[in-house]
Amino acid sequence: PISVKEATALSKSLQKMLRECQEQQQQMNICTSDQDCAQASMGLTICMGKLWCPLQHEAMMKTLLREDTDDDDGNEVETALENLTNCVAAVQSRTQQAKQEHSKLFNTTTN
Repeated sequence: PISVKEATALSKSLQKMLRECQEQQQQMNICTSDQDCAQASMGLTICMGKLWCPLQHEAMMKTLLREDTDDDDGNEVETALENLTNCVAAVQSRTQQAKQEHSKLFNTTTN
């Protein structure tokens, strides 16, 4: 079960994400090719991660910044992105659960 306090925090966090990641969400809505959609999805995940998973986001950005000097075949970037994606997915799952348990707190969640 999710407490009212946690559900309230998740609702506020979701509202903030919807505002701050609007552009990335729009890119997801209009992408047509697999490559464009993959790029849009990564952009949205990174934006969401900045808000929801700051530690993983910071690790991802540091990895990207030093990637050009690294000859690791991109494994480090893949791992950092996977960690960020897993964290974002966990927050999304928790938010969905909170929506089900405390739907009234999420009724105002619009763009």
